Amino acid sequence: MVEVSVTDVICILPLRDPEFVFYDQLKQTMNAYRVKPAIFDLLLAVCIAAYLGVIYLAIQHFGVLYSVVRRITAPKTKQH
Repeated sequence: MVEVSVTDVICILPLRDPEFVFYDQLKQTMNAYRVKPAIFDLLLAVCIAAYLGVIYLAIQHFGVLYSVVRRITAPKTKQH
């Protein structure tokens, strides 16, 4: 805890930032924080876009995909 004395009022402030901060009109405070790089977000966005692209192409070329799967799973016929 940090004690701050302002004219006849003593306030005890916590060391961590509060979740809600109310500002008056005369005093504006800007808080800046160091954040991690956004590489994970970019990689995740690329993976999601690739997944959606594969699903889109599978839907657009469903006939070709269906014929390939049908050929693979067709039972083998014996020739006499």
